[in-house]
Amino acid sequence: MKNRKAKAAAAIISGVLIIGIIITGAFFMFGKSRNQAVTECSSLSLRLSGMRITEEYEVICNGDTAEISHYYFTYSDGAEQKELQSSAVCPAEDFISVLNECNIIKWNGFYGEHPRGVTDGTMFDLTATVNGAEISAHGSQNFPKNFYVLENWLQTKMG
Repeated sequence: MKNRKAKAAAAIISGVLIIGIIITGAFFMFGKSRNQAVTECSSLSLRLSGMRITEEYEVICNGDTAEISHYYFTYSDGAEQKELQSSAVCPAEDFISVLNECNIIKWNGFYGEHPRGVTDGTMFDLTATVNGAEISAHGSQNFPKNFYVLENWLQTKMG
């Protein structure tokens, strides 16, 4: 009887250890990538569309600087025209800092469905090359966490 109890206890302990190892492995595999920091961003495009206006912020990093351009889109004879409204240059370090503040890597794959009952709103489309990988996020009046941190920073840089 004692031998059976000892074997059962050993089996339970082995099972608990195996589950612990699996959980620990999953944490290191998936938890680490979600909190990965942005170390470089070669480009970012954020397009915002509403009922009356479409605009785009474009950021291109060249070495130690980030070149930011702000465009409005107009439509004439069925064709879209992209018109530069303003531009600025800032240290790439400042741009990367705001991307980390937003935790933009977590935005990859975000799709914010338009909320039920909302008849108007803003649609967004974001693409960026961050740490050598392309990320994208899309939505309609439904944005990833800290979206407005990035949008406000870009607006501030445009003066």
